Amino acid sequence: MIELNQSDFSPLDSPGSFQHEIQTIYHQMPASERELLHHLRPEKARELWEYASEYSTELSRYLFSDTLEPITSSSLYEWIGHIDLKNMNWSGRHEVGQRSLQALHSHNDQVIIVFWTVEEALAVPWHIFYAYWDDFCRISLEDVLAFPLSEEWYLVFYHEDQMVIGRPRLPLLDEVARKTLSERTKPLIHQAEVLRLLLANEKLSAIKLYQQETGVGYKKAMEAVNKLLKDFQSMA
Repeated sequence: MIELNQSDFSPLDSPGSFQHEIQTIYHQMPASERELLHHLRPEKARELWEYASEYSTELSRYLFSDTLEPITSSSLYEWIGHIDLKNMNWSGRHEVGQRSLQALHSHNDQVIIVFWTVEEALAVPWHIFYAYWDDFCRISLEDVLAFPLSEEWYLVFYHEDQMVIGRPRLPLLDEVARKTLSERTKPLIHQAEVLRLLLANEKLSAIKLYQQETGVGYKKAMEAVNKLLKDFQSMA
């Protein structure tokens, strides 16, 4: 199990690119809940992000899955669920999200790590994340990664109301195995097709193709296609 201590945290009012969003959630809560939120130091957030990257990358590959049936074919997950929350009102979306989370969580009040970027993360007790999950996932246009310290489940939330949750297979990969897997990025074979899609304003299709060919997660694929387009435009 991942462990945290007081030296891993920084004040909630410390500088950060998501300070406004964090404060937005913070001020919605009663004082008894606010004092249970802990802002991770950027260095610790990055360390945990990288440690969890194999599991989050695998999960993000299913963000655009066409099936809403449970997926059991993943080598890292025994169960993956893709949840389409589009066209739902707030109460319906909130209830569906809570029901999906409850199905995976063991109901002990362990700490959940919520990431907005590699270096912006909060440590939140389960009961608070469960109550405010929609706020945590929708306060910005960034995609969100969340998982408990036990890693009994992972959640990736795409800002267009697509949620993917999964239960990892046991035993979990150790640190050496995770590092070995993370180094196995496959080459992009159809770069010209990715570029064609970008120039045709089909960015989502370009990202999906990049993911399929290289095996990287959504965020890395998005960053890569953005760079590909920028490099092409700079040479034009």
